[in-house]
Amino acid sequence: MQSLKAFQTAFKVDVVRVGLEEFAKDGAVVELINAVNKWVEDHPKEAAKEEIEAVGDSLYFKPPTSSQRAGFEASIVGADGKQRNMQNLYARYVALCWTDEIGTPIATAKQAGDMAAAPLAELFTKIQELNGVKTDAVEEAGKD
Repeated sequence: MQSLKAFQTAFKVDVVRVGLEEFAKDGAVVELINAVNKWVEDHPKEAAKEEIEAVGDSLYFKPPTSSQRAGFEASIVGADGKQRNMQNLYARYVALCWTDEIGTPIATAKQAGDMAAAPLAELFTKIQELNGVKTDAVEEAGKD
């Protein structure tokens, strides 16, 4: 019989490294990261002052815990079970899962919502893929 501690250890939520090669080469995420990296290289003093670092060749995502996922899904469905809160949906989900290599969130939902739509949509899609959440499942949340 497995102990609760062993079970929790086996199913803990770890940060997942996603190489840029897993995104479309001509896609918005790669384009954005290349632009950030070039800007940091071309403007080292400003980058240091603003604490902006080159992104590198990977992004990191931390799948939500069961409680976090339930909270996110509940945030979509209104208290009456009929209203659906789709406002800033992609940004809220990306902010929940996008982290650095040790699991510290990269952006708030507001900050993610201020990103250009194309890279945000690509991040959202990749996070859905990693978490086994299908678009139709998100869209169905809150329907009768």
